Amino acid sequence: MDLETHRRCVESIHYGKRLPGATYVTRPRAEDIPPELWKTVCRAEIAAQPDPSWNLLKIQTDQVALTFLSYPEFDAEPHPALAEATRINLNTGLVSRTDYRYRSNPPILHRKETFLPPNDSRISSYAALTKREEEAGLFRDRSRIGLRVPWLTLLKRLGLGYENHTLVFVRGTRADAASENADQADVARHRTAIKRYDLSKPAESGRGQSADCNVGCPSSRHS
Repeated sequence: MDLETHRRCVESIHYGKRLPGATYVTRPRAEDIPPELWKTVCRAEIAAQPDPSWNLLKIQTDQVALTFLSYPEFDAEPHPALAEATRINLNTGLVSRTDYRYRSNPPILHRKETFLPPNDSRISSYAALTKREEEAGLFRDRSRIGLRVPWLTLLKRLGLGYENHTLVFVRGTRADAASENADQADVARHRTAIKRYDLSKPAESGRGQSADCNVGCPSSRHS
């Protein structure tokens, strides 16, 4: 797929979190995205062999590339941590995989409602949490957003916590400014070897997937 066609397909998706250079959506179904893009996602999943439980898709718009993201606690946690990211360049076939499971400071999600299709029943509770966090001023400092340690440090300093998807005050957890210097050490990245696939040829099935996408397509495990 050429870049211009790829961009048009992404622009026609009616939901998702749009950032410069990429759009993020929850694991799509065939009816959620354009047919040409759906076929591309199926072929890419077979070639890249991401964690079978991936539930978020990053679709780049500055190049023809997809990243399969796994957030195991997406439903349970208000700000789930990233477990694994598998990226594939659809023109070169280059695949890279990053394991975040053993990192002390992994990326986390905010504003979960923005990733969901408009008819998703989870939107109301996620959006209510985002509104409460905005009112509490948690998003004022962008450097606190996106990684687990700075976010938890901010919550601790303000004496805040969560009950399910509700922001609450937690007794005895207010800390002075020195707590912001808490250890943010990160373990080394766990990257697998880079692989290259020829996407112009039928890909061999992996993890029980068949080349016709009957098993490997995202529809079989929709988040």
